[in-house]
Amino acid sequence: MLMLFSWIGGLFLVSLTGLLGYRAIVRYQLKQLAVDDVESVPAKKKLIYIKQRENEKHIHYLLFWGLGMTFFLFCLFYYTLTIQQKNTEITQQLTQANEELMTLKTEQKIFIQQTPLQEYPEKGLGLADEAWAPLTSEKDNRKLQGKMEQTLSQKLAPYIGLSTVLLTVEPSTQTIYLSIQNEDRGNLKMAPVISKILAELTAVNTLKEVTFQTVGISDGKTEQKEQWQYTRVGEEDFQLVAEQK
Repeated sequence: MLMLFSWIGGLFLVSLTGLLGYRAIVRYQLKQLAVDDVESVPAKKKLIYIKQRENEKHIHYLLFWGLGMTFFLFCLFYYTLTIQQKNTEITQQLTQANEELMTLKTEQKIFIQQTPLQEYPEKGLGLADEAWAPLTSEKDNRKLQGKMEQTLSQKLAPYIGLSTVLLTVEPSTQTIYLSIQNEDRGNLKMAPVISKILAELTAVNTLKEVTFQTVGISDGKTEQKEQWQYTRVGEEDFQLVAEQK
């Protein structure tokens, strides 16, 4: 719509400008014809008549040009006012949508926090079936990393509550760092959960070193709680090499 209005408005202005330019050329040419330079009386009368007629035309064209510009400015003002009104409506709708989204997120967070945690399933969560191979082999793996963080957060939520999983990968050493941030729950022990996650990651042959870090969130403040570092040789089980509590 904006492009169409721009084209129509541009053509209209060019037409008005061309009309004004044409009349200016006619007026200039008439000025070059002096009545005193004409010797014949009939020719003088004819020239005077032509000048009067063209001057009247010139006034009419100027009035037409002024009306055209007034119409164009009115359309421009109306279109600008309409666009501004639509932008205001869209802004209000976006604001309302954002408020509703924030309300839903808050309600979802409260619901998840009030939902009793489930026991980590003995069969695991299928973490070993995720795309670890390309994640630990590609240098530019930011998209894969973001998808993996989202996947882990969703899969772990029923067992540790609403959480944020931050993942750092070093393809050269086949090392991953998992930082799990979640709201404090007095009865939640992260060590058994970490052990079960590690047991699943043991089946991922492309991982040689794994570091876990747990971060508690309370009243908007974050606090590192525990950290475990595991490594292995070949496809053996991971061995704990460092622990911080």
